[in-house]
Amino acid sequence: MKHTRVFVVMLAAVLAGMFPGTSAAMAEAKAKNAIPAGIIEGFYGDPWTHETRLDVLDFLKEVGMDAYIYAPKDDPYHREAWREPYPEEKFAELRELVGRAEKNKVKFIFAVSPGLSLHFTGEKGERDFEDLMAKLRTMHAIGVRSFAVFFDDIENKNGAAQAAFLNRAERAIRSEKLSEDPLLTVPVEYFREDMTEDGEVRRYTRAFAEALSKTVDVFYTGDGVAKAPLTAESAREVAALYGRRMTIWWNYPVNDYLEGKWALGAVDGLAPELSESVRGIYYNPMSNWRLSRLSLRTGADYARDPRGYDAERSMEDALRKEFGSLAPAMCVVARHSRHMENSWANIGSPDAPELQSATAAYWQNVEAGIYPGDEVSAIRKELEAIHGAVKELRDEKKGLDEPLRQALEPQLALLEQLAESAQTVLLYAQAREEGNAVIAKLLYRELEKTAKSFDKSDSAEPRISENALGAFVQRAVIQYKTMEK
Repeated sequence: MKHTRVFVVMLAAVLAGMFPGTSAAMAEAKAKNAIPAGIIEGFYGDPWTHETRLDVLDFLKEVGMDAYIYAPKDDPYHREAWREPYPEEKFAELRELVGRAEKNKVKFIFAVSPGLSLHFTGEKGERDFEDLMAKLRTMHAIGVRSFAVFFDDIENKNGAAQAAFLNRAERAIRSEKLSEDPLLTVPVEYFREDMTEDGEVRRYTRAFAEALSKTVDVFYTGDGVAKAPLTAESAREVAALYGRRMTIWWNYPVNDYLEGKWALGAVDGLAPELSESVRGIYYNPMSNWRLSRLSLRTGADYARDPRGYDAERSMEDALRKEFGSLAPAMCVVARHSRHMENSWANIGSPDAPELQSATAAYWQNVEAGIYPGDEVSAIRKELEAIHGAVKELRDEKKGLDEPLRQALEPQLALLEQLAESAQTVLLYAQAREEGNAVIAKLLYRELEKTAKSFDKSDSAEPRISENALGAFVQRAVIQYKTMEK
């Protein structure tokens, strides 16, 4: 037996050198498949603090992402007052950030968004161009070697003029040796569904794409502003339209359009084959950096190996790294807070899919006149998990630290209320099954009263589990109303 084991080990070593299934070959394959990735601070709302940005740069080094783009929408010196130089205190912070990025081998990309007030021609146009270059030169002096000029979320759709401005800026950057990297930009029409109309390329996109230098790197957000999935075929279509591989600005976990809900899911909906058709991917986070880290860890895993990416396994790993012993409790809350949806956004995997399956089966039985006993047990098990998780996370000694607890409390309270209302639904069904109409009526009145408080019209109001627990409770109010009549 001893000789057999030796032979097996030797044979394995020989085979490892002969066939591409070795760990070295697999690592090489993953590296070839990898997508350059980074983070773009591109959300609306309070920009991150200096301390947060330093942590961002350390995080990027830890997870192996390549770059950070400084582009906070509500930094006036980035967007509204882009012509004005940064105050000395702010400038000193930027200098420190650039130094930290260099130390961590992370590319620091400085972005300007001049489109709200930019002039393209005449004396004002010349002055604006010089103001832009002056700002870039100032950033170069503190070590910035990569730049971006953005035109997103503005009304001006003079694509030819914007492209000419960018081409000129790129030539000046190269001639002055400010950067060897491609200039990055975002067009006004920055998602695929906005680039075409009735099967034809829109005038702005056509003019911008045709006039823009092929060496300028162009961002787009996928099929919609915040919409999944993004297929390789779709990415190839946009690449063909622009005559270059595009770079993805992925709007997850950002929540500036739905502030009341935290995006706590794994990065999802990105095709495994995207590395063949895009230049890179940048994730746009939430203003709450601590909560953003969960999803961003999974984004780093996807970019490192898109074909081997397992969202569920990546999320489990991210939960452990971010929350330690609280990972199981946080997992319960996170699975109810990952899908982001409004009239134009639809991104993130479904909230609590197993619960949604159980509630769907529950209603099938109810409509068939059958008491849904198995489904009641499954739903009740999830409700117990929610109550236990909320209690554990709120614990002042062993739970979340104070900043995270405060950030999550509105959603924790709402999740707990939804769980209590769902429990009322189950008790109602049980009372009906036992023929106790009086108790059932009392339970229904309680359910009807509490369900009204779950209607959310303001995007800033707390939200969680809308399509899972929320939908279950709301349907119960409607479904059981006929019985009470």
